[in-house]
Amino acid sequence: MHAHVNLVGFASMVLFGLIYRAYPAFAESRLAAAHFLIYTIGAILFLAGLPLAQARPTIALAEIGSLSVLVGLFVFRANFC
Repeated sequence: MHAHVNLVGFASMVLFGLIYRAYPAFAESRLAAAHFLIYTIGAILFLAGLPLAQARPTIALAEIGSLSVLVGLFVFRANFC
């Protein structure tokens, strides 16, 4: 779980920030705002749902969060095309 927290919660967001800083025109688009909201909400849901999924009561929160993170990555990619 520690690796997921670091990768989803920190490393990816730092990479997004560095890329947006290198290309400021992309950071000003509406897709950048959508990317931030979708990815951040997904990361929170995913990281909150991981302990529940490991304890086996439910995996729904982790699934919804991981899909939101994936959609956020697609929006990030769409911003650069």
